[in-house]
Amino acid sequence: MSLAIIAALIAAFFVFASLYTEFLWFDQVGFTGVLTTQWIATVVMFLVGFLGMAVPLFVVIQLAYRLRPVYVRLSSQLDRYQEVIEPLRRLAMWGMP
Repeated sequence: MSLAIIAALIAAFFVFASLYTEFLWFDQVGFTGVLTTQWIATVVMFLVGFLGMAVPLFVVIQLAYRLRPVYVRLSSQLDRYQEVIEPLRRLAMWGMP
């Protein structure tokens, strides 16, 4: 766990260093507006793509759950299993998209 945190911190440092260096260079040549426009466009395109996939996926998952065949309870063990899985199912239905 701590190794993953250290690796994430090192990766974040390199990403930050790259972005800061790029910002300093664009600032030096007087084109900071171009860089910020590029960054904003990248973020907006990511959000459009993310929402363009997450919303339909969420709708399909909800439809699949609501239209699933409902079977008769088979045993008390299955009922306990479903009770344990139910909170995880809700989390997955919101987290997967």
